[in-house]
Amino acid sequence: MRMLLVVGVPGRIRTAMVVATAWLALVACSDSSDSGSASGSGPTSSTTSGDAATAWMERVCQAAGADFMKLTATPELDLSDPEQAVSDLLAYVGTMATALGTLSQAMREAGPPPTADGQQMLDETTAALDAAKKTLDDDRAAAEQALATDPAALEAAMNKITDDMDAIGDPLAKLDANKELDDASKKAPSCVKLEQTFDPSSTAATPTS
Repeated sequence: MRMLLVVGVPGRIRTAMVVATAWLALVACSDSSDSGSASGSGPTSSTTSGDAATAWMERVCQAAGADFMKLTATPELDLSDPEQAVSDLLAYVGTMATALGTLSQAMREAGPPPTADGQQMLDETTAALDAAKKTLDDDRAAAEQALATDPAALEAAMNKITDDMDAIGDPLAKLDANKELDDASKKAPSCVKLEQTFDPSSTAATPTS
């Protein structure tokens, strides 16, 4: 059992950290690759709608930002002590799950986004976030149990975490696909701060006010 823990787990730790970091960036940052450069003066109603969308995004990002910022402190994994390294990684997975839960709650408190089908978008996105949180919580609990009582099952538990992260994909896909909200995320100060923190190459402009 100890041989499996020492030989098999470090590779899974590295893999899990790579997957966790990539997945986190996907969730925390709005995908700007689909946003066009359509600009110009729209109708007053469109401008008002855009302002409302920016205010909604700001409220959500501001409420969820603190927990997401905690994820910048990735664990320093000491692979000479695999058990502690796994424990530290699982604590980080727990922080990820908490951030997703906070984001879901922030969206519920903000109410439906001011876009077409806003209520449906809210319901589907919060359901996806809640499901992702539950998956990470369950996987973390199973891995912690294996670490404490059944080291031979630990590699399978770590595999499940990385596989499930891959299967979850982007819980914010519905929001990212909405151009109005995607544009708003690039104007809301708290959202811009998150995006630039997790993706320094982001082209989102830092608001001047």
